[in-house]
Amino acid sequence: MTYSYARAYHRGIIKRLTPIEMPFFSPHLLRLSGECRRARFGNEVADAFLKDYAQRVDASNTDVIGYLENGVMRGAAELRSLAVIWLARAEMTFTVEPAWRRMGIGTALMQAAHSLARRRGLSEAFLIFHPHNVPMRRLAEKVDANLRFEDGDCVATIPVQERLRIAAA
Repeated sequence: MTYSYARAYHRGIIKRLTPIEMPFFSPHLLRLSGECRRARFGNEVADAFLKDYAQRVDASNTDVIGYLENGVMRGAAELRSLAVIWLARAEMTFTVEPAWRRMGIGTALMQAAHSLARRRGLSEAFLIFHPHNVPMRRLAEKVDANLRFEDGDCVATIPVQERLRIAAA
C-alpha cells in the first residue's frame, strides 16, 4: 500500500519522499552540524555514515517526509517501524537545518508524520532523545506526548489513533 502526502508550508512543501526523491535526503543529513548529528544519531557520525544511512532507507518499514524549499531538503521526519515490516509502533525522528529552525517546520513535520502513522494504522509513535535536546523536548511537549526518562534518554510516546493536539508555542 502506498501513501502519498504533500502540502505547501511556509516557503516550501512538506511531502513524503518517493523512491525517486530519496537522493534529497543524504545532502540534507550532510549539511547538519556536528551538534545536530549528535542530537539525531546519539553520537558523532561521519559523512560516510550519513551517506550509507540515507542509501539504506528501506521503504518496507520506513517513510521519510521532507521539507523542501526551492528544490532543496531543509528538514526531515522519519517514521520507522521497529521491525522489517510495519508493526503497531514506530519511531519518529526529526532534523531541521539550523537556519530553518523556529519557523514551525519541526511541528509541521510532526503533523505530517503523525498523519502518515494514522493512515498506516499504527497505534503509537515514540521519540527518543537526550534530555538536553531542548528543541525535541519542546516539540514533544507541544504535542502533549507522554514523557519518561529511561537509561539517560527521554522517551516521548504519542498515541497515533487520536487526533494530534498541538499546543500554542
